[in-house]
Amino acid sequence: MKVAFTFGRMNPMTTGHMNVVNTLERVNADKRYIYLSHSQDPKKNPLPYWLKKTYVNTFIKGKNVEVKDSEAKTPIDALKELNKDFNEVAIVVGGDRLEDFQNLINKYNGAIDKEGNLIYKFDTIEYINAGIRDEHNSMSASKVRDFVRENDYESFLKAIPTKDPNIARDYWEDIKEYLK
Repeated sequence: MKVAFTFGRMNPMTTGHMNVVNTLERVNADKRYIYLSHSQDPKKNPLPYWLKKTYVNTFIKGKNVEVKDSEAKTPIDALKELNKDFNEVAIVVGGDRLEDFQNLINKYNGAIDKEGNLIYKFDTIEYINAGIRDEHNSMSASKVRDFVRENDYESFLKAIPTKDPNIARDYWEDIKEYLK
């Protein structure tokens, strides 16, 4: 059984993150998951996990991808969890993160923890580049947070993965409420 997943803060989710989701959806796998980090702070991770998850689910509605309801706090935690049901994995990340993920994940595949337990062991690990982020073809969460701080609603609208004005306004207001 093969699983494909991505792991990210997505705080807030942007059109750039949607590029990762679109790549994830195209991976040939039995299941496709998005793992969201649990980190929250008022500067770089304003939305609490539950609210971020609600918005991501709204943005990916209709896609053959699901947000994994999980306590996993790191990609390693996600892999431990996934290894219970899958023996093959594909990890989808942006090109700027690909090498870091490869080094980290390969380091622990088949490794033993301090208690003598197998961390995880996948028969195959595939790394899929969802594209290179640059100023012309992608949007970062940092920029979106700056748009909210600067009260630049028009730029914000271009950077988020919805055209629904009601969802966009709610997203703006929620980010503004939690952002410092």
